Amino acid sequence: MKKAAIGLIVIFFAGCCKSNNQGDSATDPSKTAIGTTKVATERVTLNGISAQTANNMVSEFKKNCMSSHTKTAIWFSKIWVEKIDNILNREGADGFRIYYAKNADKKNTVVIVSTKDDGPDFSKTCDTHRDHLDYFGHTSPFLDTLNAGAHAVEEYDGSDPGATLYTTPDCTGSCLLGATNNISCENATIAVKKFGKQSINTRSEWFPRILMDGLKKELDGEPKKFLADGIRIYFAFHPLDIPGAPSTNPKHPGRHAFIIVATHTAVINGIKRNRVDYYKCYANFDKDFFSGDNGEQCQYNCTGATLPQ
Repeated sequence: MKKAAIGLIVIFFAGCCKSNNQGDSATDPSKTAIGTTKVATERVTLNGISAQTANNMVSEFKKNCMSSHTKTAIWFSKIWVEKIDNILNREGADGFRIYYAKNADKKNTVVIVSTKDDGPDFSKTCDTHRDHLDYFGHTSPFLDTLNAGAHAVEEYDGSDPGATLYTTPDCTGSCLLGATNNISCENATIAVKKFGKQSINTRSEWFPRILMDGLKKELDGEPKKFLADGIRIYFAFHPLDIPGAPSTNPKHPGRHAFIIVATHTAVINGIKRNRVDYYKCYANFDKDFFSGDNGEQCQYNCTGATLPQ
Protein backbone atom coordinates (compact mmCIF):
# COMPACT_ATOMS: atom_id res chain seq x y z
CA MET A 1 0.00 0.00 0.00
CA LYS A 2 1.16 3.40 -0.25
CA LYS A 3 3.48 3.49 2.54
CA ALA A 4 2.25 5.21 5.45
CA ALA A 5 3.44 8.56 5.04
CA ILE A 6 6.11 7.08 3.66
CA GLY A 7 4.80 8.08 0.95
CA LEU A 8 2.94 5.85 3.00
CA ILE A 9 -0.51 6.79 2.64
CA VAL A 10 -2.75 4.36 4.42
CA ILE A 11 -6.51 4.47 4.37
CA PHE A 12 -8.86 3.51 7.17
CA PHE A 13 -12.60 3.20 7.31
CA ALA A 14 -14.93 2.75 10.18
CA GLY A 15 -18.45 2.23 11.34
CA CYS A 16 -21.23 4.76 11.58
CA CYS A 17 -22.04 7.40 14.15
CA LYS A 18 -25.08 5.53 15.38
CA SER A 19 -23.77 1.99 15.37
CA ASN A 20 -25.91 -0.97 14.45
CA ASN A 21 -27.04 -3.60 16.92
CA GLN A 22 -24.04 -5.76 16.21
CA GLY A 23 -21.69 -2.89 17.03
CA ASP A 24 -23.34 -2.27 20.40
CA SER A 25 -24.03 -5.78 21.62
CA ALA A 26 -22.12 -8.41 19.65
CA THR A 27 -19.23 -8.20 22.11
CA ASP A 28 -19.51 -7.91 25.89
CA PRO A 29 -17.35 -4.85 26.64
CA SER A 30 -16.39 -6.37 29.99
CA LYS A 31 -14.49 -9.13 28.22
CA THR A 32 -11.04 -8.51 26.85
CA ALA A 33 -8.56 -10.75 25.12
CA ILE A 34 -6.60 -11.06 28.34
CA GLY A 35 -9.46 -11.94 30.65
CA THR A 36 -12.84 -10.78 31.90
CA THR A 37 -11.91 -7.65 33.82
CA LYS A 38 -14.13 -4.68 33.10
CA VAL A 39 -12.71 -1.52 31.55
CA ALA A 40 -11.01 0.18 34.50
CA THR A 41 -8.95 3.28 35.10
CA GLU A 42 -5.73 1.30 35.60
CA ARG A 43 -6.01 -0.13 32.10
CA VAL A 44 -4.72 2.00 29.25
CA THR A 45 -4.89 2.61 25.50
CA LEU A 46 -1.95 2.71 23.11
CA ASN A 47 -2.01 6.51 23.16
CA GLY A 48 -1.70 6.69 26.93
CA ILE A 49 -5.33 7.27 27.93
CA SER A 50 -6.91 5.35 30.81
CA ALA A 51 -9.48 2.86 29.56
CA GLN A 52 -12.26 4.56 31.49
CA THR A 53 -11.42 7.98 30.05
CA ALA A 54 -11.15 6.46 26.58
CA ASN A 55 -14.59 4.93 27.04
CA ASN A 56 -15.99 8.35 27.92
CA MET A 57 -14.31 9.97 24.92
CA VAL A 58 -15.73 7.43 22.48
CA SER A 59 -19.12 7.74 24.15
CA GLU A 60 -19.04 11.52 23.62
CA PHE A 61 -18.34 10.97 19.94
CA LYS A 62 -21.24 8.53 19.69
CA LYS A 63 -23.56 11.11 21.26
CA ASN A 64 -22.47 13.78 18.80
CA CYS A 65 -20.54 12.66 15.74
CA MET A 66 -20.46 16.12 14.17
CA SER A 67 -16.88 17.11 13.42
CA SER A 68 -15.64 19.87 15.70
CA HIS A 69 -13.38 21.36 12.99
CA THR A 70 -13.15 21.58 9.22
CA LYS A 71 -9.72 19.92 9.36
CA THR A 72 -8.25 17.46 11.86
CA ALA A 73 -5.00 15.50 12.08
CA ILE A 74 -3.27 13.76 14.97
CA TRP A 75 0.53 13.47 14.89
CA PHE A 76 2.46 10.73 16.72
CA SER A 77 6.22 10.68 17.25
CA LYS A 78 8.69 8.19 15.85
CA ILE A 79 9.39 7.07 19.41
CA TRP A 80 5.69 6.31 19.86
CA VAL A 81 5.64 4.22 16.66
CA GLU A 82 8.73 2.28 17.77
CA LYS A 83 7.41 1.66 21.29
CA ILE A 84 3.94 0.62 20.15
CA ASP A 85 5.33 -1.71 17.50
CA ASN A 86 7.48 -3.35 20.17
CA ILE A 87 4.52 -3.67 22.56
CA LEU A 88 2.23 -5.20 19.94
CA ASN A 89 4.84 -7.75 18.94
CA ARG A 90 5.90 -8.61 22.48
CA GLU A 91 2.31 -9.12 23.65
CA GLY A 92 1.27 -11.17 20.63
CA ALA A 93 -1.35 -8.64 19.54
CA ASP A 94 -2.88 -9.15 16.11
CA GLY A 95 -3.41 -5.47 15.47
CA PHE A 96 -4.89 -2.22 16.71
CA ARG A 97 -8.20 -0.42 16.46
CA ILE A 98 -8.58 3.33 15.94
CA TYR A 99 -11.73 4.89 17.37
CA TYR A 100 -13.09 8.30 16.57
CA ALA A 101 -13.45 10.20 19.85
CA LYS A 102 -13.83 13.63 21.43
CA ASN A 103 -11.52 15.11 24.04
CA ALA A 104 -12.50 17.09 27.14
CA ASP A 105 -12.98 20.22 24.99
CA LYS A 106 -15.31 18.28 22.64
CA LYS A 107 -12.72 18.45 19.89
CA ASN A 108 -12.01 15.67 17.39
CA THR A 109 -9.40 13.13 18.44
CA VAL A 110 -8.67 9.41 18.37
CA VAL A 111 -8.40 6.51 20.81
CA ILE A 112 -6.06 3.71 19.73
CA VAL A 113 -6.51 0.26 21.29
CA SER A 114 -4.53 -2.97 20.97
CA THR A 115 -6.35 -6.15 19.89
CA LYS A 116 -5.88 -9.90 20.06
CA ASP A 117 -7.18 -12.60 17.76
CA ASP A 118 -10.49 -13.88 19.10
CA GLY A 119 -11.10 -16.75 16.70
CA PRO A 120 -12.55 -17.34 13.24
CA ASP A 121 -15.48 -15.43 11.83
CA PHE A 122 -16.71 -16.51 8.42
CA SER A 123 -19.63 -14.11 8.18
CA LYS A 124 -19.85 -12.10 4.98
CA THR A 125 -19.31 -8.88 6.92
CA CYS A 126 -15.91 -9.93 8.28
CA ASP A 127 -13.21 -9.10 5.74
CA THR A 128 -10.38 -10.83 7.57
CA HIS A 129 -12.45 -13.86 8.67
CA ARG A 130 -11.10 -13.35 12.19
CA ASP A 131 -12.46 -11.43 15.16
CA HIS A 132 -10.20 -8.88 16.84
CA LEU A 133 -10.90 -8.19 20.51
CA ASP A 134 -9.86 -4.99 22.28
CA TYR A 135 -7.62 -5.35 25.32
CA PHE A 136 -6.26 -2.75 27.71
CA GLY A 137 -3.93 -4.63 30.04
CA HIS A 138 -0.26 -3.77 29.43
CA THR A 139 2.93 -3.94 31.45
CA SER A 140 4.97 -1.34 29.55
CA PRO A 141 5.64 1.81 31.62
CA PHE A 142 5.64 3.79 28.37
CA LEU A 143 1.85 3.62 28.33
CA ASP A 144 1.22 5.61 31.46
CA THR A 145 -0.95 8.62 30.66
CA LEU A 146 1.79 11.25 30.82
CA ASN A 147 4.38 9.26 28.89
CA ALA A 148 2.63 7.97 25.78
CA GLY A 149 0.36 11.01 25.64
CA ALA A 150 3.41 13.29 25.49
CA HIS A 151 4.20 11.87 22.05
CA ALA A 152 1.02 13.10 20.34
CA VAL A 153 -0.04 16.47 18.93
CA GLU A 154 -3.62 17.31 17.97
CA GLU A 155 -3.82 19.64 14.95
CA TYR A 156 -6.90 21.56 13.88
CA ASP A 157 -7.92 23.57 10.82
CA GLY A 158 -4.69 22.91 8.95
CA SER A 159 -2.60 25.08 11.25
CA ASP A 160 0.61 23.04 10.95
CA PRO A 161 2.56 23.95 7.77
CA GLY A 162 3.94 20.39 7.69
CA ALA A 163 0.48 18.97 7.03
CA THR A 164 0.85 19.27 3.27
CA LEU A 165 -2.21 17.25 2.23
CA TYR A 166 -4.22 20.35 3.09
CA THR A 167 -2.41 22.35 0.43
CA THR A 168 -0.73 21.08 -2.73
CA PRO A 169 1.86 18.44 -1.80
CA ASP A 170 4.70 17.51 -4.10
CA CYS A 171 3.61 14.05 -5.20
CA THR A 172 6.56 13.63 -7.59
CA GLY A 173 8.15 10.25 -7.09
CA SER A 174 5.62 9.15 -4.47
CA CYS A 175 5.64 5.39 -4.18
CA LEU A 176 2.89 2.86 -4.76
CA LEU A 177 3.71 -0.64 -3.58
CA GLY A 178 1.03 -2.55 -5.46
CA ALA A 179 -1.32 -3.52 -2.65
CA THR A 180 -4.98 -3.49 -3.66
CA ASN A 181 -5.95 -0.81 -1.15
CA ASN A 182 -3.30 1.74 -2.03
CA ILE A 183 -4.25 5.34 -2.35
CA SER A 184 -2.18 7.70 -4.41
CA CYS A 185 -0.77 10.94 -3.08
CA GLU A 186 -3.14 12.78 -5.42
CA ASN A 187 -6.25 10.92 -4.21
CA ALA A 188 -5.19 11.29 -0.60
CA THR A 189 -5.08 15.05 -1.13
CA ILE A 190 -8.62 15.03 -2.54
CA ALA A 191 -9.98 12.90 0.30
CA VAL A 192 -8.41 15.05 3.01
CA LYS A 193 -9.72 18.24 1.41
CA LYS A 194 -13.23 16.72 1.21
CA PHE A 195 -13.36 16.37 4.98
CA GLY A 196 -15.18 19.22 6.67
CA LYS A 197 -17.34 20.19 9.61
CA GLN A 198 -19.81 17.42 8.98
CA SER A 199 -21.37 14.38 10.60
CA ILE A 200 -18.70 11.64 10.65
CA ASN A 201 -20.18 8.34 9.45
CA THR A 202 -17.52 6.18 11.07
CA ARG A 203 -17.01 4.64 14.50
CA SER A 204 -13.75 2.69 14.51
CA GLU A 205 -11.38 0.79 12.27
CA TRP A 206 -9.20 -2.24 12.85
CA PHE A 207 -5.72 -2.65 11.30
CA PRO A 208 -3.27 -5.55 11.44
CA ARG A 209 -0.03 -5.44 13.40
CA ILE A 210 1.95 -5.64 10.15
CA LEU A 211 0.93 -2.06 9.42
CA MET A 212 2.68 -0.79 12.54
CA ASP A 213 5.67 -2.96 11.63
CA GLY A 214 5.77 -1.26 8.24
CA LEU A 215 5.52 2.22 9.68
CA LYS A 216 8.45 1.56 11.98
CA LYS A 217 10.55 0.13 9.15
CA GLU A 218 9.79 3.09 6.94
CA LEU A 219 10.78 5.66 9.56
CA ASP A 220 13.95 3.69 10.27
CA GLY A 221 14.67 3.35 6.56
CA GLU A 222 14.60 7.03 5.61
CA PRO A 223 18.08 8.53 5.17
CA LYS A 224 19.28 9.99 8.48
CA LYS A 225 19.81 13.42 6.95
CA PHE A 226 16.03 13.82 6.61
CA LEU A 227 15.35 13.06 10.29
CA ALA A 228 12.14 11.04 10.09
CA ASP A 229 10.16 12.03 13.17
CA GLY A 230 6.72 10.38 13.15
CA ILE A 231 3.37 9.83 11.47
CA ARG A 232 0.31 11.99 10.88
CA ILE A 233 -3.22 10.54 10.92
CA TYR A 234 -5.60 12.69 8.87
CA PHE A 235 -9.38 12.71 9.07
CA ALA A 236 -10.62 12.32 5.49
CA PHE A 237 -13.70 11.66 3.38
CA HIS A 238 -13.92 9.63 0.16
CA PRO A 239 -16.58 11.23 -2.05
CA LEU A 240 -19.27 9.36 -3.93
CA ASP A 241 -18.69 8.40 -7.54
CA ILE A 242 -19.90 10.94 -10.06
CA PRO A 243 -19.58 10.86 -13.87
CA GLY A 244 -16.01 11.70 -14.80
CA ALA A 245 -14.82 11.74 -11.19
CA PRO A 246 -14.69 8.33 -9.52
CA SER A 247 -14.40 8.14 -5.76
CA THR A 248 -10.94 8.24 -4.23
CA ASN A 249 -11.86 4.83 -2.82
CA PRO A 250 -14.25 3.05 -5.21
CA LYS A 251 -14.78 0.14 -2.79
CA HIS A 252 -16.08 2.41 -0.04
CA PRO A 253 -17.35 5.68 -1.57
CA GLY A 254 -19.10 8.16 0.66
CA ARG A 255 -17.21 7.07 3.76
CA HIS A 256 -15.09 8.94 6.26
CA ALA A 257 -11.63 7.51 6.69
CA PHE A 258 -8.17 7.90 8.15
CA ILE A 259 -5.14 8.56 5.97
CA ILE A 260 -1.69 8.03 7.51
CA VAL A 261 1.41 9.81 6.26
CA ALA A 262 5.01 9.57 7.48
CA THR A 263 6.75 12.78 8.54
CA HIS A 264 10.26 14.17 8.80
CA THR A 265 12.19 17.42 9.29
CA ALA A 266 12.26 19.66 6.21
CA VAL A 267 12.66 23.27 5.13
CA ILE A 268 9.44 25.11 4.21
CA ASN A 269 9.73 28.65 2.85
CA GLY A 270 13.24 28.92 4.22
CA ILE A 271 12.31 27.72 7.71
CA LYS A 272 13.36 24.35 9.12
CA ARG A 273 10.30 22.58 10.46
CA ASN A 274 9.46 19.30 12.15
CA ARG A 275 6.48 17.07 11.38
CA VAL A 276 6.51 17.62 7.60
CA ASP A 277 4.72 15.01 5.46
CA TYR A 278 6.72 12.99 2.95
CA TYR A 279 5.58 10.61 0.23
CA LYS A 280 8.59 8.62 -0.88
CA CYS A 281 9.29 5.06 0.30
CA TYR A 282 12.78 4.52 1.67
CA ALA A 283 12.45 1.12 3.34
CA ASN A 284 12.84 -2.05 1.29
CA PHE A 285 9.45 -3.74 1.17
CA ASP A 286 8.10 -6.77 -0.54
CA LYS A 287 5.51 -5.74 -3.13
CA ASP A 288 2.67 -7.22 -1.08
CA PHE A 289 3.96 -6.12 2.32
CA PHE A 290 0.88 -4.04 3.00
CA SER A 291 -1.61 -6.38 1.35
CA GLY A 292 -3.39 -6.92 4.67
CA ASP A 293 -3.65 -3.36 5.93
CA ASN A 294 -7.09 -2.52 4.57
CA GLY A 295 -8.93 -1.55 7.74
CA GLU A 296 -11.96 -3.60 8.70
CA GLN A 297 -15.07 -1.46 8.92
CA CYS A 298 -16.96 -1.52 12.16
CA GLN A 299 -20.34 -0.99 10.59
CA TYR A 300 -19.94 -4.36 8.88
CA ASN A 301 -18.12 -6.24 11.64
CA CYS A 302 -18.05 -4.67 15.10
CA THR A 303 -17.29 -7.88 16.94
CA GLY A 304 -14.40 -7.18 19.29
CA ALA A 305 -14.93 -3.41 19.38
CA THR A 306 -15.73 -2.87 23.06
CA LEU A 307 -16.00 0.91 23.26
CA PRO A 308 -18.12 2.57 24.39
CA GLN A 309 -19.60 0.48 27.18
